[in-house]
Amino acid sequence: IKVVGKSNLILINITIASILNAILNYLFIPMDKILFMDNSLGLNGAALATTISMIVLSFLFVFQTKRYLGFIPFRRKMLGVFIASIIPLLITLYLRKNIYLGRIIEVFILFFAFISIYFFLIYFIKAFDKNDLAMLNALKDKVVNRFK
Repeated sequence: IKVVGKSNLILINITIASILNAILNYLFIPMDKILFMDNSLGLNGAALATTISMIVLSFLFVFQTKRYLGFIPFRRKMLGVFIASIIPLLITLYLRKNIYLGRIIEVFILFFAFISIYFFLIYFIKAFDKNDLAMLNALKDKVVNRFK
């Protein structure tokens, strides 16, 4: 957006997102529970408010990029990656409510469940391109060589 001489829009976008964040913080932080999340300390409310504000800011940037530059700054594969991240998130949240093994063990189980499902879905929808595969092979070689 700055490229086409609309740098003032960046300031306006950030101001809108900041005001939205302040309003949502005011609403969410005092709540004891938000949907299915415990918010007794207000941390989840603040995190949710910030997340929503950043999503709105991103949508503003995408909309303005499309309007002023004539293209959407995403590839179609990014939608697949987004969907592939939502599915393990929902599964992980479901498991979190139904597994009681102690906090540390739960964290490790949920982490590995998310990562496993995510990479399976990424592989299944063929979202890896040549650069991603080269990076994964280099990482695999480094890990294998370390344990030899």
